[in-house]
Amino acid sequence: MKKTVSGFLCAALLCCAAARLPARGKTETAPAAEHPEYTLCISAFDVSELPAAQRAVGPILQRQFALELSRIHHRARTAAELSRYAELFRVAGMRAAAAQLAEKRKERDALVYQGLPAWKYRREIKRLDRELLALEVTFAKAETTHPLIEAEPVLRISDTAGFPVAPKAGDEESFLAANKADAFIAGKLRLLYGRIYVALRIYTRGGAFLYQDETIFSPESMAEAADEIDRRLLIAVSGEDPAYLTVNSDPEDAQILVNGALAAHGQKMTLPPGPVKIAVSADEHRGRVENITLESGEEADYLIDLAPLLTEELAVAVPEGKKASVYLGALYAGQLPPSVSAPETSVDAGESENNAATSDEAALAELEAGMRESLRLHIPVDEYRYIRIETEDGLTGEAIVKGKIDEVEIREMNLRLRQLPGKDQKPVERARKKFYGAFGRFWIALPLAFFINGLTQTYANAYNISGNRRLYDNAMSSYYWSIGAWSLAGVFLAETIIRGVIYVHTSSREAIPLWE
Repeated sequence: MKKTVSGFLCAALLCCAAARLPARGKTETAPAAEHPEYTLCISAFDVSELPAAQRAVGPILQRQFALELSRIHHRARTAAELSRYAELFRVAGMRAAAAQLAEKRKERDALVYQGLPAWKYRREIKRLDRELLALEVTFAKAETTHPLIEAEPVLRISDTAGFPVAPKAGDEESFLAANKADAFIAGKLRLLYGRIYVALRIYTRGGAFLYQDETIFSPESMAEAADEIDRRLLIAVSGEDPAYLTVNSDPEDAQILVNGALAAHGQKMTLPPGPVKIAVSADEHRGRVENITLESGEEADYLIDLAPLLTEELAVAVPEGKKASVYLGALYAGQLPPSVSAPETSVDAGESENNAATSDEAALAELEAGMRESLRLHIPVDEYRYIRIETEDGLTGEAIVKGKIDEVEIREMNLRLRQLPGKDQKPVERARKKFYGAFGRFWIALPLAFFINGLTQTYANAYNISGNRRLYDNAMSSYYWSIGAWSLAGVFLAETIIRGVIYVHTSSREAIPLWE
């Protein structure tokens, strides 16, 4: 009895474990949200009522609005907008399901006219009935399903070339469909008592206004008015209150870029909520890039300290008697030898000519000492910099230098000067063409030599078998031709090797040396 009970319990446990195993491998995934992008189109502003001299204001505002709105990361949809898009997608799903159902019913109705045998007709009818039943279930499901819409879609400015002409009243939906957009901005400018009147509208899908605004400003205050309009557009398009960001840097003269736009030290900026990229750089400092995320209504204040770069002091010199300009990258770094001006000397009436001569000799000695000095450059440690010198007589020296720490002595660079080839002089290209030409001639001569050699062997074997004198003459003639062909292949091989060495040498000579 105990064995029976224990066996029953083991069987029950095994059944429960088997029932639970399939469910363990499954993970419930939430359905993907529909419409993850929100596309905004900016149409051409109507400036027909402005004087000709002031019609440029429209394109200027369009470009500024496009630039500012392109910095918005996402849009926060309202409950009404989510409901409207859910209904649009539900209706679109119903239409797609209804179209498939209608097409399948047409296929079933047309089956009776195909003249199929009775057995095949019954089989096809059963198959189509099953498919119709599945499509009817799909249509009923689409009718009652409300799709999940992305609440914060990524905002994208329409990449339509230029600014399309705004549609007429009643054509807004077709305009949105043609430009594959969810909303578009339309603007009209006119003159009102010497000032510029701007009326802006944002039309969205479903025939609703997302935003309406009117502004009046004088031509002199257009920049301030555009900034205010930008702020209001930012709130309307993003659906959230803007964020405010202030960036300070150390050193204060550092260059600050916020989302690719230049910003001043300590400037308070109005930005759309979302990710922000801050890049700060300064001379002789290591740049920093910070990625932050701003929330709606947040006021953020950042101080970014740049660490000074470790640099190596490098001495650049030129051969004695040469004058040259030194460039670090694309920037002019100085003159070689460094220009040293003789100090001005004033001789009082009571001073002797000997004292004046001594002073002149000292100034000349100081000048000559300065002429022998090299130019000092600072190279960041573990970074590469391109250095070039150009002499007055057209010679050039260049090198790529990697900075390193050397506390014992200062490295001195004596660059090899050479005459750079002119625009029409291409020594490397000429050397390459000559090498490939010799290489091609060799590979033409080599198969030809093998062919003639094989022909000679064939004639010789035929003569040995038949003893025909004519075959002997042909064999000897082919033998001499083969010697010429092999000699020619050898000459071309030697030319190929020589041309290859010249090509490598020419390429290496034109290469920029690397100093590490």
